Amino acid sequence: MSDSKPTAPRRPAARKTPVTVSTGHPRSTPDRVADAIGKGILNRRFVVGQRLVETDLMRDLGVGRSTVREALRILAASGVVELTPHRGAVIRSLTREDATSLLGVLEVLSGLAARLAAQRIHLGDNARRFEAAAHKLVRAETPEALDHVLDARANYYKVMFDIAASPELDRVLPQARAHLFRAQFH
Repeated sequence: MSDSKPTAPRRPAARKTPVTVSTGHPRSTPDRVADAIGKGILNRRFVVGQRLVETDLMRDLGVGRSTVREALRILAASGVVELTPHRGAVIRSLTREDATSLLGVLEVLSGLAARLAAQRIHLGDNARRFEAAAHKLVRAETPEALDHVLDARANYYKVMFDIAASPELDRVLPQARAHLFRAQFH
């Protein structure tokens, strides 16, 4: 006879907005949640200094508390959020030194992505996709179109990295920090 107490079956969390990322390689759910938060930063849903409330993230992303906490630890390890015991997670601000270091890394990785994309530009509709992204980027007529320019620039790099189609490059790209930099610059 066992001394363990019977436990009630756990109900799966309701999924309002399933977390999906198409990277070509399997990713853990906490990684996908971290990616979703990073995209929320890019889309200006989350801003520098904002507290990330676990229950809100659980509800919005349709995942459990342990998944959200692991995703926040991933983002803390990459320098996107600050975790404070008993206070939670806050979107951090990049210092000038952080931004300079990040831009140096992104410069090298973007050069590699451009080379890989150039090698694959003739495949499928890659040339058309790249031309469309470049056209949107150079189309800004006025300085007041800053939102348009920042969004077009983010899309241009996304298309270039998509065409490059390198899982290893995707793995080392500090994407969440790049999203934070873009949002902070905005």
